[in-house]
Amino acid sequence: MFTPARFIVVDNEISHLNAIGSVFQALGIPSVGLHYNGSQFQKAHFGGVRVLFMDLHLNSGVLGTDEKPHYATIASILEANIGEDGGPYVLVLWTQHPQKAEELAKYLEDAIEEPHARPLAVIPFDKKEYIALDTGALKDPENMREALKAQVTKNAQIHALLSWEAEVHQAAASTLASLLKLIPVEKRTSKDFSGELDISLSRLATEAVGKKHVEADIRGAINSVFAPLLVDRLHAMSGSDTQDIWKQAVTQYKKKLPALTPEAAGALNQMLHVEVGSGPPDAWGAVLTLPDDWKEGRSKEMFGASIAEIIEKEFKIEPANIQNCVPVLVRVGAVCDYAQKKRGPIPFILGIETPLGFEQKDLPAAIWTSPTLAVGDRTFELQTSDRYLTSMPEEALKDISVRYRMRELILMELITHVSNYMARPGKISLRAG
Repeated sequence: MFTPARFIVVDNEISHLNAIGSVFQALGIPSVGLHYNGSQFQKAHFGGVRVLFMDLHLNSGVLGTDEKPHYATIASILEANIGEDGGPYVLVLWTQHPQKAEELAKYLEDAIEEPHARPLAVIPFDKKEYIALDTGALKDPENMREALKAQVTKNAQIHALLSWEAEVHQAAASTLASLLKLIPVEKRTSKDFSGELDISLSRLATEAVGKKHVEADIRGAINSVFAPLLVDRLHAMSGSDTQDIWKQAVTQYKKKLPALTPEAAGALNQMLHVEVGSGPPDAWGAVLTLPDDWKEGRSKEMFGASIAEIIEKEFKIEPANIQNCVPVLVRVGAVCDYAQKKRGPIPFILGIETPLGFEQKDLPAAIWTSPTLAVGDRTFELQTSDRYLTSMPEEALKDISVRYRMRELILMELITHVSNYMARPGKISLRAG
């Protein structure tokens, strides 16, 4: 419910921490100041970090001229607290020794194993120019405010991403405000407001999926109403300032970009088209691991052949390579059936995860092939056959594991492929001659 701060300051001197915090407050920027005393921080504090201000010498008890113990402290904090969803972020070195920024950047690049925990850049910010080091008093608040703005926007790409993220928050706020406007003025009281809001939300949920189906997924019903409004408002935010920010951040599109490796292409496609993680096996687009008992007897009952035979004959995989293909079931069907939790068997299409480089001669028109995907340590193409459709009741899915979920755009491409294949016309035609 609470949005994590995007601006975080870490210092072992409380007066220095308060100084920079007061500047953020004057700028109207929500921030979190964390006092370092050697104890572990709560990882949740770093959940939305985009700009991290950190003192260089957090361990005042470490003596000597060797900076590596201080660098190691910073590295350990970053590794322990920056999660996979915590970045990207820039590290602003809030210190009396700004000349150490480049050396620190090189150390972090070598020392931090997980790429997501590494900062995009390490930017120096000289404490002694802006505060009295002994008291933490600001020398020139306005000068420091301008310097902070300059440092935060110094990296054009992070500036653009921060601006986009802020626009998403603004669009969400505008969407909620439009909902509240539906409540009559005379009902906006502490007594009536909650009940009226409940009525409006209930009405929207009912219209979205039908009264009988709201209870199955109330959040999903409301989300289907709010999401298009949110996207529309986001598209409408296109001021000249925003355009200028993006022009500075995105500059390589006119040039010939470096070729992508299969792994890099797969990672990009995974971000665009696949949600990795657990979810219900009946979710629209869920890709399920084919149970072992399907590979022989069950498969022959359902499809008239074993899975190995289908992979060889339908997907044209050489027998020696069959063991490297992973058979899966993809949840297809009409989105309204899923949203409204319609009764009846749940439709699936049989597919395989095919490693790259396998020769497949004369693939039939029934085969649909995804872009290259990278999920976990596997890089592959997902292939399905329009001829191998099946269905199962919901209770039969309880012990089947979910590998990932296909997002709507790519799933609709697959479903359209199935539909076009099933509906292709055929006729007997004779020609004279």
